[in-house]
Amino acid sequence: MRMALETKPQTTPYTHRQATAADAAEIAPLWVAFAQERTAADPSMRLQGNFDFVQ
Repeated sequence: MRMALETKPQTTPYTHRQATAADAAEIAPLWVAFAQERTAADPSMRLQGNFDFVQ
């Protein structure tokens, strides 16, 4: 087991940061897709037609 770990190639570590208001336009499509899928799976969840995912 130790040998397998020692020979594993190094990868770039994952980095993350907190989203800012400037990221809203890029994140909004992800929220829209999630909300649509969630609505399809859970009929008790309803989306408002005028909901602004960017704001």
